[in-house]
Order: sequence, then structure tokens, then C-alpha cells
Amino acid sequence: MIFELKAPSYKTVPFNKKRIVVLFIFLCSLKNFSQVYSFKTFSEDDGLSQSFIYDICQDSRGFLTIATGDGLSSYGGYNFKVFKTNSDLAEIGISTLYKDSKNKIWLGHFEGGVSYVMPSGRIGKVNFKEPLSAKLIQILEISPNNYVFLKKNTGLVLYNALNGAVENIQDENFMETNSIIINKDELLLLKPDGVYSIKIKNLLAKSYKTEKIRELKDGAFIQHNTAKDNILIADNTIGLLIFKADDKLTPVDTFKLARANSSTFTKIISDRFSNIYIATTDDGFFKINPYSITRSIRNYTVKNGLTSNAIQSLFIDREDNLWVGTYGFGLQQLNNEMYSYRFIKDDEGQRLPISSIARVNGKTAVATAKGMGYINEDKVDFAKNPQLANKKFKTLMLYKTNFIFSTIDGELFRSDTLFNNLVKIPLYTTNQKLVINSLNSNDKNIFACTSAGLYVIDPDNFTTEVLNTETGLMHNNVKFIFIDSKKHMWVCSQGSLIYYVDNLKDVKMFDNVQGLKNFNVQTVCEDKNKNIWISSLGDGVFKFNGRKFDNFTVADGLKSAYSYGIVADYKNGLWVAHANAISYKNNNKKNFNRIGGNSDLLQNNFIENSMFYDKSENEIFFGTTDGIVRINTSKQRFNEVEPILNILNISINGDRVESLKDTVLTYNAYDFAFDFIGVSLSEPVNVKYRYKLKLEGDEDNWEIINSDARRLTFPKLKNGDYTFMIYAANNDGLWNSNPVEYKFRIDKPFWQKWWFIITSVCGFSLFVFIGIKWRTKKLIDNQKELEHKIHLQTIEIRSEKEHISKIAEELKVVHEDLRDSINYAKNIQSSIIPQLDQMLGPVSVFEHFQPKDVVGGDFYGYYLLPDNNKVVFLADCTGHGVPGGFLTVIAKALLDKIIIEMKIYQPKEIIYKLNSEFRLFFGGNNSSDENVRYEGLVISLCHINYKTKLVEICVAGNPFYYSTNELDVVSFKGSRSSVGYEENMGELNLLTLPIETGLRLYMFSDGLQDQFGGNDAKRFSSKKVAGALNKSKLLSVKEQGYLVLSEWNEWKRAAEQVDDVSLIIMNFD
Repeated sequence: MIFELKAPSYKTVPFNKKRIVVLFIFLCSLKNFSQVYSFKTFSEDDGLSQSFIYDICQDSRGFLTIATGDGLSSYGGYNFKVFKTNSDLAEIGISTLYKDSKNKIWLGHFEGGVSYVMPSGRIGKVNFKEPLSAKLIQILEISPNNYVFLKKNTGLVLYNALNGAVENIQDENFMETNSIIINKDELLLLKPDGVYSIKIKNLLAKSYKTEKIRELKDGAFIQHNTAKDNILIADNTIGLLIFKADDKLTPVDTFKLARANSSTFTKIISDRFSNIYIATTDDGFFKINPYSITRSIRNYTVKNGLTSNAIQSLFIDREDNLWVGTYGFGLQQLNNEMYSYRFIKDDEGQRLPISSIARVNGKTAVATAKGMGYINEDKVDFAKNPQLANKKFKTLMLYKTNFIFSTIDGELFRSDTLFNNLVKIPLYTTNQKLVINSLNSNDKNIFACTSAGLYVIDPDNFTTEVLNTETGLMHNNVKFIFIDSKKHMWVCSQGSLIYYVDNLKDVKMFDNVQGLKNFNVQTVCEDKNKNIWISSLGDGVFKFNGRKFDNFTVADGLKSAYSYGIVADYKNGLWVAHANAISYKNNNKKNFNRIGGNSDLLQNNFIENSMFYDKSENEIFFGTTDGIVRINTSKQRFNEVEPILNILNISINGDRVESLKDTVLTYNAYDFAFDFIGVSLSEPVNVKYRYKLKLEGDEDNWEIINSDARRLTFPKLKNGDYTFMIYAANNDGLWNSNPVEYKFRIDKPFWQKWWFIITSVCGFSLFVFIGIKWRTKKLIDNQKELEHKIHLQTIEIRSEKEHISKIAEELKVVHEDLRDSINYAKNIQSSIIPQLDQMLGPVSVFEHFQPKDVVGGDFYGYYLLPDNNKVVFLADCTGHGVPGGFLTVIAKALLDKIIIEMKIYQPKEIIYKLNSEFRLFFGGNNSSDENVRYEGLVISLCHINYKTKLVEICVAGNPFYYSTNELDVVSFKGSRSSVGYEENMGELNLLTLPIETGLRLYMFSDGLQDQFGGNDAKRFSSKKVAGALNKSKLLSVKEQGYLVLSEWNEWKRAAEQVDDVSLIIMNFD
């Protein structure tokens, strides 16, 4: 659960008293929650040469250098590299380390030997003519090339690194010196009884007189705090002494450091935040901030996560990580004090899961299966109220000045903050067992999220109202609610959509949230920008900005898609609890990061809905199966230090390249490999790399890889100028300002070099010149021979041309005669096709005739009958062009004979008679002769009877459509038999339609529907004809006809017309 507390108000008190009050609160909080910090521990099992750590420093490449009793260890964030005497060390045991102004690291040994590590990583040793024969406890550079070696109890050694001169000073002024530092032009020597001073120039001049400038009781170590320009002294009797870095060491402050085991001090260091760290032999180490209001002193021991209280060395690296060298228990790292944890135990010593958390006046109250109470060290001081005995508790909430809490059996109680004055809050349900999942509240009500719905409880009289599926909720099992700044109550129900409720009744659901698949919404919070954040089990995290949802998953940096709690801190950062991990999103970053990469807290299993945010302290608490994890968000810091990027090895065809200077290789295909490391010790696993191998003249793109891939291979590189560039980014995404580059060239093949090209061009030019001369002579000879042949052929061509011209004239006469004949045939055909629009009385007519050639096989017409009725027809004869035209004349003559002479007016009888006349015309009386070729036609024929107001239609093989005002276009199938081909046509169908206003008849030849065209060269089809007629039936017949023909022409486009096209549309007004 997530609860927010306002910061407590304090009365104004004088400055000194206020500091005492703050210090008292701080000490009380330590008592109630002794913090265990997330130290990461390294031992021999991790590759360390030995667990006895005597000193630590960091080289110029970013690698940590660790002095042990069994050699030197180097650590770059992934593994340890160990160096011993076989690596040119003077001795195997190393007692002290020192990095000079040239980034050269000096190593002092237990038996007086001295070694060094160059910035390149090369190890060497100083060869003394006479051994120093004493443990070296400190090395110091006092001027360029001049060093002081401090021997334990036996004085100083001056060493000139330029000429190798050694001065072993056995003067009594330097005996029993525990520590030395440089203060301006003086060397300060710390002895148990005080601080002594000697001018450096006097020391180099072999004048060894010292001056005691400060009295001490038991001086152990001295250090210069450069941030404040102070001198820090650890006195075993007093504690920490702070002096001004002046000639007299003017006192500034004193801090008594109580040590339970009466240990002595071994080391002092300070960081850039003015914190001072002091190591001890048996009491861990102290952290003091003398410049803060509280003047805080914190003692770190095994109770706070150290593996041992015996601390030999401390070191702050370039990223502000604290490194602790223990005596026999390895090396430890603390990269952030914002994370701490406490294992809580029950009376039997077993780990105690914490189900829910609340904070009251700096104390931490918890709900557990063993009872309710307050955290005290690693235990819980359970409430002694007998009414709470033998109950297992699940949820806890501070409401005003009282606690509201529940049991796993569905009971709900109110008490004061001491768990007295207990009142049971009745929750009525039909369920046999009620499960209370979480609690929340506002100014008016207490809300209990249960398996039977959401209980809205009046805190004054405990009357309840239940919201469930009957009142609009999507599921009765309500796990969590959150009331945002707009008073929307977001409800997390099992298996439901994302939704909120207004005024306890109006439900707003979001049913199209992209990424929501499992429908298992868990918790909700709101950031300072009024964005709503929603965690889920299986679908990651959702952000709602009031307009749309964004989904964040593992691909966006989340450790897991299963999120058990979510909260936004005062910096607008977002914290998400998973099963055994935490994800964090900086307000200014696009994606999430897994935080605490080195932290043991990530081994804890977080309990669902156990998250608590204390706004007064800016602290987030998580209940776990083993206790409590606490995150102090005010101590969160951004890693502002770039990684140090090192190319460790370059190999070409498997051979190591010794120098990083630009390389030129002879022409061949080469396999390149680069081994590299970006040293960032805060969270090495989160270091990323961005690289490219750029070939001059080609496009290039950056590629990003993670920390696991620290080797890149580029096989079979061909000739060209290459530049390998690589950046590294630390755990917070800060990239190097400049890349590390390595340039190399693979030479061109000899045939691409300038001398070969020039030689080849010259040789080719000579060859071409000789070839041209020979070819020119050859062409001249050929030209003369060709001219002779052309002369002979010209005579022959002239004769052929005259013959062709004569034939062309003859063909022209034939063509003109043929054209005149066809045009005359067109005139003949036009004479048998009348204009219908003026002949049919109260009938509007559209007619169109478009032959494939000049003349065609389509024709139409009408007959005025003696009773003033009319017969209208449209026929399509076999073929087109001149043959089709001949048939139209024959067919017209036969129709005249049938209708005019024989006085046959019925459509069916006309077609029957036309069939027999056609066969008689072509076959005579011998219809069985196999040599007779019958021709025919298809025809649509209408008999318009104005007296009966009926239209009789008969069709043989031709398409026919009709429509009315109320009826869409209908196809009349008629008979499929054609006229003239069969002696017995079979039964002809007769369609009779009443003449009414809006009746339209459509007759057309199959050339209209059979035309190929469109994108796929398909037929126009009867379906498209009907569609065009249907959508234009309310237009005039002429507009309708033009629309149909327009669509037909658009379909046809540039395709060849396949047949004659005729169309008649008749509308009865």
C-alpha cells in the first residue's frame, strides 16, 4: 500500500536547541531502524588475490588497484587481474599505495621493497643497492622526482626517481612517525605525541631539524582535506581533530568517536561532499559530516552490512563510490547510501515477512502474521493488547490520529497509535470469507478494497456502502484504489479494464488501451505533472496523460512486466517494485533503469501492495518476505562521471598490435578484433557502448551494445582507410565527450596504385594508336570497294523503284474504289435504320449505333401498324463489317415482308416466321443439304399496344432489360435460340408489361457487354451494364444513355472495339 504523510511542523527554537532536537530525532530513528546498507563484497572466490586488504587506489585508466598480502589485484568492474612476483613485483606482500602527479602508482612492501605501475599498466621495481629492511607504511611525492618512503618506526627514505639516489635517514627526529602529509612547503609528521613540521627544502638539503606544532595524546593518522583546506587528525584517545591548514594548525573542531572495542584508527579520507571517513582496527569505520546542521556521526559495523569490523583501508573513487578494505574479509563497495534494508526476525529467530507499513513520528509500524507493532532494531515490539492475540494481520493505514488495520480473516479494526482503544469495524458480506486486499482514505471516508467489492466506510459511525458489479464496478475483487488530484477514484479490479469512478457512481472505462492483455491492474499513483501511472501483473506500466496511454515494458528498461507497487517521489521520479527487483525512471529520462545493481536488497522478495511513501522524510519503504527495504530518495544522485574507455587489445589476424599508432597494412583481407572496457565502477553491468567502423567514402551508422559485449570482430576487411570509434556510457546514460579512435589503412592492390595505372594507360594508349592507324587504312580500302558496289546497286534500285511506284498507283485506285463502295454500303445501311426519337409518339427515346467498321451487322427500327400500335426491334446479325451489313439488308427485307405484307404483328409469331424465312432464303427448299451455310441473327422485339396499354416483348438470343420508378433494372432472359440456325427454335418466352409512367425498356447488342478493357483486360459484362443503367434510371433517357456510353468508353480506353454496339432506351412518359 502507498500512503503519503505531510511533513511535521516544528516550533521555532534557538539555533543550538534546534540542532539538539534534530540530532535527537536522528538518533531515535537509528534506534528504531538500524540500517543495513547494500555493500557489495569481493573475496578470493571473486578473483581477489587475498582477503587481507592493506591499501586501495585508482589508476589513470579507472582500474581499482588493491594492495594485499598476496600480490596486487586490479579491478575494472568485471573481474580481477592478479599480479605477483612473477609480474616484476619487488615482493608479494604490499603494505601501501601512492599515485603521484604523473599517474604513476608506487607500491611499498612489507620487507622494504618498492615497485611501481606505469599509466600504461607496465609493472617495474626499484633496485636498491642496500635493502631498506623495514615495512613501508607510506609513500609521498614531495617535489618533482623526489619521494619520501616512510618506514615503520625506523625513519624516512629519500628517493630521487631521476638518478636513483637513495638517502636512508635514521635521524631520531623521524622515529616513531605514524603518518606524513605535505602542507604547502612543509612536511608534517604525525607521531603519537603530536604533529611535527620540517621544511621540504631543508629535508632535501639534509637538514633534519623538526618543530613540534601541535600536541596530541595518541596520534594515529593525518590527512589533508583539500575541499575545506583543513588538516584532519585521528587521535586514538580523543577521536577526530580538525585544524586549519596554517602554520600553527589552528583548531577548528573536535569529534569524540566512541569505540565499543577500544580499537585504534588506521585511515582517514574525505569526499567532495565534505564527509570524513575514519577506519578502525575493530570498530568498523566512522562517517562524520562536521559541516552539516546535525554534525552527524555514523558508525558502520557488521550490523550495517560490513563483513568485518577490522578495517585497514578506505578509498573514494572518481565516481564517489566508497571502497572498504577489511583485514581478512575481503573488499567491499558502497555505491549509494540511499538503499538500506533490515532483516526482521520473530521470537524464534526466523525471518518475518512484513505485509504492510506505516510511519508515525519517525517510527515504523508494521503488520505481520505474528502481530502488530513497531520496528526495533531487527525485531518487532509487538502490541500487548490481548484483543489482538492470535490474529494474523495483513494491512495497516494511519488515518488522522488512529490506525486502521485488518486481519487475513477479513476483520477490520481501529485503534490509537499504541494499538489500544481497539474498535472493530463491522463489514457485512454474503461471502463466507472476506479478504481485505488494501486500505485507503480521503477526508470523508475510509475505503476497504476487498474480495466482495469496495467498502466505503463513514469514520464517525462506521456505516458502510458497498460498490460492486451491481453498482457498476467491473469485478467484485477490488485490489487497490487511488484518488487523484481531480478526485477520480482509480479502481484496480481483478481481470478488468483500466477505469475510474466519480462520485462513487459514475464509471469511466478505457476499453482500447494498447498493451493491456492480461487485464490485471495492480496499483496506481500520480506524479507532479498530473500524469497517472498504473502498474500491472504481466503488462508492465502504463502512463495516462489525460489524453492517451503509453505502455512501458521490459523493452523500455523495466526489470519485469510484473509490478507489485508504484510510487512517484518528490523529484517526480518513478519507483516500481517487482518480485525481487526495483525499477526507477528519472523524470528527464525516456526509459526505466534497474536500480541498485550491486545491491543485496534485490535478493529480497517484495510483498504485493506493501509499498509505503513517507513524504516527510522522502523515504520509500517496501515490505519483503525477509523484512523491510528503505530507499532515501533525497540521497539519490546522478552519476556525472564519464566512464574511462580503454582499448585493451587489438588483434589483426590473431596477432596482437603492440602500438595504437596508425597502422598501414599491405593489401589482403584482414580479420580485426578490438577488446575494450569502459571503466565505471558504480554499476559496471549497466555500462553501454556505441561504436562504428567507418570506411572513408561510405555511409556509417552507430551501433549500441551492452556491457556483456566487450569484444568486437570485423572479419575480412578489404582495402581502404578505416576509423574505429567507440564511446561508453555509465549507468545513468552519460556518454564520453569524445570517442576513442583507432585509424588504420589496408593498402590498395598493385593494380589500383598510381604507377600501375599510369603505365597501363600509356600502354593502352599506344595499342589504341596503332590499332587506329591500321583500322584507318583498312577502312579506306573497304570504302573504295564499297563505292564500286554501291554504283552497281544504284542502277538496280532505280529500276525496282519505278516498278514499285507503278504498283502503288494501281493499289491507290483499288483502295479508292473499295472505300467508295464501303461508303455507299454505309449509305444503304443508314437508309434502313430510321431515327426513332420522332417516331414513337409519347415515348422518349435514346438511340445509339456504333459499328466496329464503317458498316456493321447491327440494325434497329420500328413499324407503325394499322391500329396505330407500333413494333420496335433491335437485331444483331452474324458478323460485322460488309458481311454483317449485307445480312442487315436481307433481315430488314424479310421483316418488311412478314409485318407489312403478311400482316403478322405478334412478337412471338414474327420471330418464328423470321426464322423460317431466313432458312428458306439461304437454303431454299432443301434444308437437309449439308453444303448449305445458314446465317442468322439475334433480335429483341417489342409490340406497343396503346389501346390495351400493354407492351409485349419477345427476345431471341439478345439481352433485354426494363425498369420502373419503383423497380430497379431487371433482366428478361427470353430465349437463347438465335434466328436462322435451327429449323425448330423451341418455345419463345413472352413478357407483357403494363404501360405506366416511368416504364423504361432497354435493348442493346452484345457488343456493349462483351467489350474488353479495364486494368485487367476483362469484359465490361452485363452486370456493369445493369449497374450503369440502374444508378442513372432517374435521369432523362439521353442523359442515361450518355452516362452508360461514358462508362463504357472509360472501360474501353485504348482497347480495340470487339463488335458492333447498338443501344436503345425507351421511356414511357
